[in-house]
Amino acid sequence: YTQICQRTFQVNFTCFIEFIIQKYYQLKCPSDFSEWTHCLLMQKRYIILTVAFFSILLTRCNSGDKELNRKLSEMAASINESAPVMLDGYTRFEEASVSSDNVFRYRYTVLNTTNPDSLVESGAVALVENIKKEFSGNPDLLIFKENKVVIEYMYNDENNRNINLIRITPDDYQ
Repeated sequence: YTQICQRTFQVNFTCFIEFIIQKYYQLKCPSDFSEWTHCLLMQKRYIILTVAFFSILLTRCNSGDKELNRKLSEMAASINESAPVMLDGYTRFEEASVSSDNVFRYRYTVLNTTNPDSLVESGAVALVENIKKEFSGNPDLLIFKENKVVIEYMYNDENNRNINLIRITPDDYQ
């Protein structure tokens, strides 16, 4: 929806701007005061139409992003109902969240190890491949694919120090 809206916005925007500029410059204000006032009034109308057009287009395009953000936020809230939860002896899932620009983030804490960096690094390659496979083939995760949502997996240590951030872009799982 967002891509279609952006393409439509670009085409409509270009056509509308060309039309407004053309009409605006076709108005030649004469020296007669009564006609000059009418000319200024017409110029103001074109400017008001331009502003109204942009407002409508921006509202329509942004409403799709807001709806997507609402759906993703609901998904995160549903996931968070069981959080925090230990996934294995070293990894605790803390929460899922969604940023204003619709980045879906999973946050984990690595526990019970003196070297959490190497633990995360050693499993990162396999983790990325599993994530890509899961997001490309799981129909429950279709909303991510259809809307080209970026997914982040953030790993912190017990002191809340960032260990690793794995960012999966739509190109990775399409």
